[in-house]
Amino acid sequence: MNRKKIRNIAVRAKVGVLLLALLLLVVTSGCTKKSIFIHMKPRADANNGRPVYVVVREASKKDFLTQYYDDVAALIHADNRDEEVLGWGIVLPGEMKELKVPWPEESDIAIYGLFTDPGSHWKVRVPQPLKKGYWFAIEGNNLVERIDKSEEETGDGA
Repeated sequence: MNRKKIRNIAVRAKVGVLLLALLLLVVTSGCTKKSIFIHMKPRADANNGRPVYVVVREASKKDFLTQYYDDVAALIHADNRDEEVLGWGIVLPGEMKELKVPWPEESDIAIYGLFTDPGSHWKVRVPQPLKKGYWFAIEGNNLVERIDKSEEETGDGA
């Protein structure tokens, strides 16, 4: 083989590798889902020392205002889960908990604390634009947003 053919093959191989890398980058970049991190820091005496179920779901302002406690509690115990539930977890008294939930493109989110005896702040609505993370204290039987800990960045939640 002469030098010209070898160089031609080498150039084609490099171009092929670059095209493959570019294709792989395009395919995998569409697969990454944005997430929101919900941080919960309960006091040791939160919920009378009992675990708290926390539910995160997509919710319009109207849905949030009309959502009853028993309806939300039924969401995590139902055989057919509500498609608007983004995630849920159990928060133990005195133990920090982080929930990672998918980032809804357009909807507001609501965060519900399922307490043994719910207080007046058992639910919190978080409107668009959303941030990467939210921090809450659990005091007694209430969710208390901690603004001082919230990130100000919006929109890319990766």
